[in-house]
Amino acid sequence: MLIGAVAFAIAFAGSILTPNSRWFRRLRRPRWLT
Repeated sequence: MLIGAVAFAIAFAGSILTPNSRWFRRLRRPRWLT
């Protein structure tokens, strides 16, 4: 659960930092969420 929250926060920050959101779309897959 903690890892998922941290990963989500990193992905969220990455999506804002990167306008391309290329790797963000890849991390969007709920693999570490489940």
